[in-house]
Amino acid sequence: MTTILPDTTLCTIVRDEIINPAGGIKKFIEETIPFVKKAVIVDTGSVDGTYELLKQAEKQYDNLNVHQTTLTEHEQLKNYCLRLAKTNWVLFLNANERISEKDFEKLRENFLKWKWSVEGFQFLLKYLLPDGSEIKQHPQYTTRLFQKIVGYCKNQRTRITSLELSLFEEHLPAPVQNAYSHVCIINYLPETSALNSEDAKHDKDVKYCLKTPFLKIYKSRVFQNSCRRILELLST
Repeated sequence: MTTILPDTTLCTIVRDEIINPAGGIKKFIEETIPFVKKAVIVDTGSVDGTYELLKQAEKQYDNLNVHQTTLTEHEQLKNYCLRLAKTNWVLFLNANERISEKDFEKLRENFLKWKWSVEGFQFLLKYLLPDGSEIKQHPQYTTRLFQKIVGYCKNQRTRITSLELSLFEEHLPAPVQNAYSHVCIINYLPETSALNSEDAKHDKDVKYCLKTPFLKIYKSRVFQNSCRRILELLST
């Protein structure tokens, strides 16, 4: 019996994904949709047949809903997906990313154990090249499974990741509390250059922070609350 992640909607934003480094949208559907309660895939104007393939898959999978939109901004698209989700939790994945069946089982176990006491789950993010080799870099963590109510982006400065401050449409008394899911998301890359110089600089900056006391300050509740208040004032 397939492991189903309960009360969770998979949200994926796609465009021209018939062929991608992870095997294409068809393979993504086959390897991901069966493991979630619901799935929402939003197409942003594919011209390679992705949308047509998704509509065919919609007839095959009862838990899949396919939509198309002219929205282009990342934050608008994310909020659009969240509005379409009918569950309390959402899982964001890109079409070139995968969670293994074994990790879905582990995720379900941790989700059922901790969902009442946390607002999100962090995943280890790994990058793989077409030859199967992994790009070695400092471990990166990303929050992809979280309560729908805390996921809405308020403006272009905000997005939910493990190393960035977030603002939400719903008022929260404190920053989102995340638990580590002990699950890995594999991101398939077309080539080495896919990790551009900006990503490399970010990775270098993170490594530097880990060697300094700044990271401890950055993670402190007082510091994050102060930054949150400053950003709220700037956005008004």
